[in-house]
Amino acid sequence: MSEHFGGALVEEQNDSGGYGFPAELIDRVLCPADSGRLALRLTEPTPFVRQGWVHCDRCTARYEIRSGILRLLPGQEEIEALVRTEQEARDRSAGQYDARFRPWENTIEMSAIRAAESFTRCSTMLDLACGTGRLTSQMAPFAGAIIAVDFSEKSLRILAGKLTPGAKVGLIWSDATQLRLAPGSIDVAVATQLLEHIPNRAQRLRFFSSVSATLRDGGEFVLTAYYYSALRALLGRKREGVHSNGIFYHRFTSSELRSEMAELFDVLCTRPVQIDPRLLPHSNRATTLIARGLEKMRMPFWIGQLLLVKARKRKRFSSLPAET
Repeated sequence: MSEHFGGALVEEQNDSGGYGFPAELIDRVLCPADSGRLALRLTEPTPFVRQGWVHCDRCTARYEIRSGILRLLPGQEEIEALVRTEQEARDRSAGQYDARFRPWENTIEMSAIRAAESFTRCSTMLDLACGTGRLTSQMAPFAGAIIAVDFSEKSLRILAGKLTPGAKVGLIWSDATQLRLAPGSIDVAVATQLLEHIPNRAQRLRFFSSVSATLRDGGEFVLTAYYYSALRALLGRKREGVHSNGIFYHRFTSSELRSEMAELFDVLCTRPVQIDPRLLPHSNRATTLIARGLEKMRMPFWIGQLLLVKARKRKRFSSLPAET
């Protein structure tokens, strides 16, 4: 069923309908141009928007919702050449992306994230660089709502097709480092394998500042990033480079990430996870059990692929009033 309200085509999500953006999440999104609030112009409430426009309450900017995806990228600053290369590579490989990850890899990474944070039905999550949603769709049942962001629109379309009818998952086409959300509107932010592709420390610090601003007081940030393992260090392997598809990467040590996040976050834990998949047999029923066993033996310190970080937004206390 669909109806027209204020120029927007609104569709109820059901078994036969397409994905729609949850209308209740629109007011948490800020305009890329001036950080004004975005709003739908509807004559009556409606739960999901399939096609339409949102408008900034400060400037004349408007942004399209197409096939349920809020398209902010056209209104953001031009992304640099290195990031553009990654975006094009992500679009080209979107259809094959999920196949790159063996089931046990997703299981180990998701288990680590779930162990780092207790998702609740009342929490609003932010999934940064969600890609095709290999983990987003697994997190959705444990949160009240999710805002999922990626700069590959093709990847977001694939994710939309994975979502169950009525899922409160708002998909946004955006550079994750330029996304602006209402201050304090997010309970938990998650970024899986994003940070290693941000080209330099200055840009990562701006990204951390943006994430911190969106989190409520005491809100938590959970991320995974490429890990510079003890074995890589022992063998003198390089810490950064470019993949064969042109995508930049950097591998982190625990101390390095703690240092970069220290100004804005209390880092609660960092630990290596997920054994390098080249060292395990191709997926079978036993592989996940083997991988879990190696995790418990602390083998990821030596041959881990990822670094898991759990951090809490550092509270800012206003200065005390001067004595009179």
